[in-house]
Amino acid sequence: MIPQNIDQSEVESLLQDGFKTVDYNVNPSFAVVVYTNSNQSRVTMTRHAIKNNQLSGGEVINAAQVIEMINSEASTFGHSQVNKNAEVTFKTGIIDQCILAKNFNSIIWHRPRQRKTMFLYKEQITLNLPPLLFKFSLSSGLEIYAIRYNKRPNESEPLYHAPFMNIYSTGKLCTGTMTLPKNIGFDTISEVESEFFNSVFTHANHSGILRKQKSTAEFTKYTKKKSKSGDKILISELAETGKTVSSLLS
Repeated sequence: MIPQNIDQSEVESLLQDGFKTVDYNVNPSFAVVVYTNSNQSRVTMTRHAIKNNQLSGGEVINAAQVIEMINSEASTFGHSQVNKNAEVTFKTGIIDQCILAKNFNSIIWHRPRQRKTMFLYKEQITLNLPPLLFKFSLSSGLEIYAIRYNKRPNESEPLYHAPFMNIYSTGKLCTGTMTLPKNIGFDTISEVESEFFNSVFTHANHSGILRKQKSTAEFTKYTKKKSKSGDKILISELAETGKTVSSLLS
């Protein structure tokens, strides 16, 4: 059964000033049902109309449609944005195909091979990077890994150490003075990548980045050599972390 009535005081507290007349008689019109597997790595949503206090048959919808529905309802009341806990802002727009997983606390995405110019100490270097995978969490910060292919990885894809300074053996970045976003939204990816690639890389945090590496100094030499030659950083040169994509989804 669907609850038809909710506490009037709760409704009143959610309404904003400026309404000349308010009808507090509210009734359920539709429901969104979320289906997940045991580790919540797969999510499906369905929208159900409510008739005679019962859910009708559902139609499968995606996250973009949910956001569109919420913003459509909000615009009816003159709101330009929809906020969750006054922090998370929903905006209508195209969902980036690079995103693997996303919720209110974290986002995971991948990038194909690319050339990037960065600062190593006070020296500017340009690296031909391997495909990368990023995980940004509001609670635990930024993790970065290398992956084998430019295409979208699956859950069993092994993760390799990313060829960067300032990253611990766990894959987590020492952020230093970087300013990371305070919420997860459509701009999060560009904000995180801009902060990361425009930061100053100062030191290797562990000696296990490369398959054949004995010291952190060796990685510094390797990085400068790759920048000078323009050669690709190959996955075969990087050490495995022992993790897979699925380990980041829990």
